[in-house]
Amino acid sequence: MTATWNDSFVQALREQLPELPGEDVLTPATDLYELGLDSLRSVQLLLALEDAWDISIPDDMLTADTFRTPGSIWTLVQTVDAQQHQASRDS
Repeated sequence: MTATWNDSFVQALREQLPELPGEDVLTPATDLYELGLDSLRSVQLLLALEDAWDISIPDDMLTADTFRTPGSIWTLVQTVDAQQHQASRDS
């Protein structure tokens, strides 16, 4: 599931990346750990994304690889969003 991410996604990422200069562009393959994403910031990012998309990301989907790149995080958000909103429509 691939889509172009939106400004709120980029903003949520930037808020948790202390080493990312404001003018630098995030690509799907940018290594977020090299830009200062640590475990505490990962949790803060997770909460921001869950709140922004009104989703609940299951614990078994939360891995270090999931948070390594913007592309992997965006795929996770889109997958969970589609699953949870489809389930709510089916209810």
